[in-house]
Amino acid sequence: MKKLLTVFLSVMLLTFISWAQTQTINGTVTDAANNDPLPGVTVVVKGTMQGVVTGVDGNFTIEADSDAILVFGFVGMKSQEIEISGRTNFTIEMEPDIIGLEEVVAIGYGTAKVKDLTAPITTVKAAELTKIASTSAVSALQGLVPGVQVMDAGAPQGTPSVRIRGIGSMRGSAPLFIVDGMHFGNIAWLNPNDIQEISVLKDASAAAIYGVRAAGGVILVTTKSGSRSEGFTIEYDGYTGIESTSNILQMSNGREYSTMMIESGLSSVLDPVIAKFGAASDKISWQGTDYSYPNKDVDYYDELMDKGTIMNHNLSLRGGSDNIDYRVSASYY
Repeated sequence: MKKLLTVFLSVMLLTFISWAQTQTINGTVTDAANNDPLPGVTVVVKGTMQGVVTGVDGNFTIEADSDAILVFGFVGMKSQEIEISGRTNFTIEMEPDIIGLEEVVAIGYGTAKVKDLTAPITTVKAAELTKIASTSAVSALQGLVPGVQVMDAGAPQGTPSVRIRGIGSMRGSAPLFIVDGMHFGNIAWLNPNDIQEISVLKDASAAAIYGVRAAGGVILVTTKSGSRSEGFTIEYDGYTGIESTSNILQMSNGREYSTMMIESGLSSVLDPVIAKFGAASDKISWQGTDYSYPNKDVDYYDELMDKGTIMNHNLSLRGGSDNIDYRVSASYY
C-alpha cells in the first residue's frame, strides 16, 4: 500500500510540474519601419507543429512552455526567434528583408529576367558607350557586343549598317531598333550620351515578340531620364582632339614612278602623256631612255590625309519632383 501511494504521488507531481510549465503567450507584431501592425505573421513554437497567425490588429495568442522558443515569419520580413524565458507578453518589431534583385530586361510589352530568356542577350551600359569617341550610338557598339558587326558608311553624316550574326533573313539583315518602346529603322540620330543602356537580342526568337521585322535581331535602347529623388542638376560632358590617318601609303614621286615603268618594260604607257605635253620645260619630256621632270612633285594623297580637329560638347538639364521628372539635353559634334 505504501509503495502504491508513492507511485501515485510521483505521477501527480510530474503532472503538476508539466502543467505549471505550459503558459499562455500574448503579443503584438508590428512593422519596425512604420510601427504598423502586421496581420498574417506566422508564430510557431520551434521544433513543433504548433503555431498561430496574427490577426488584423497584429495580435496573437499561443500556448507554449515557459522555456520554449517562438519563431516569427512573414514574407518580405526577416525571421526572428524569441525565447519565452517565462514571459507571457511580447511586442515584436519585424524589419524588412532587403533582397538583391536580379537583372531585369524590358522585352516587348513586359519584362523578363536574363536567366529566363531563351534567346542570347547582351546589355551595354552607358559608361561603355562613351569610352570611345564616336559619331553615333550605332558606331559605339562596334567591338562591344559579340556577334554584332558595325560597318561605317564612310561619310560623316552616313548611317552605319549593323549585322547581327551575319546576313540572312527574309526581310534583309537590318535589326529592329526599339527606343523607349518606339520602333525606328536606325538610331544614328541618337546621341550616345543620352543612352542609359542598350540590350541586343541576337536570336530570331525575338520575332515572337516583335514579328517578322525582328528577324535580323532587336536592339533595345533605354534613354536617360530625370529622377524625382534628386534636385535640379546641370551636367556637361565634352572632349576635343586631333584625328589622323594611320598606315599611310608611301607614294612615289615623278622620277621614281617613271623609273619603275622603264624597269618593268611598260614605259610605252608614258608615250600618250609625252605626246600630249610635248617637250615643255615644266612637263615630262622624252629623251631616248631618259626623262626630264617638273621642278616639284605634289603628293595629293598626303594633302588629302592631313590632320583634322574633332570636338564634341553635351549639355543636359535634369531633375524631378513628386509630380514630374524631366531631362533636356543638347549636343554639338
